[in-house]
Amino acid sequence: MLFDGQGLEAGVRLVDVSRKQTLARVEAVWSGSGESPLSVHLGQAISKGDRMDYAIQKAVELGVAAITPLYTERGDVRLKGDREDKSWPTGRRWLPAPASKAGER
Repeated sequence: MLFDGQGLEAGVRLVDVSRKQTLARVEAVWSGSGESPLSVHLGQAISKGDRMDYAIQKAVELGVAAITPLYTERGDVRLKGDREDKSWPTGRRWLPAPASKAGER
């Protein structure tokens, strides 16, 4: 599903996905609310430096309802105690502020 930010929504089918581009075929277009009817909860692997902030920013822009930080087997980031609490405002789960989503500024 694609949104144009002006109230139109489109159902699409992915035709080709590669490292450099993704092609989609538009199958239907309709007037919509601009909000997804789905509530997405993202499990985000903890990453180093600004990459984590960037991932959170983009998730919020896409309308993610909740984000849970994940320690992964191959991940090399291990936050301890205070650093972990500071990285995530509610400790284990971070809820994006709705007003910060794209199109609602």
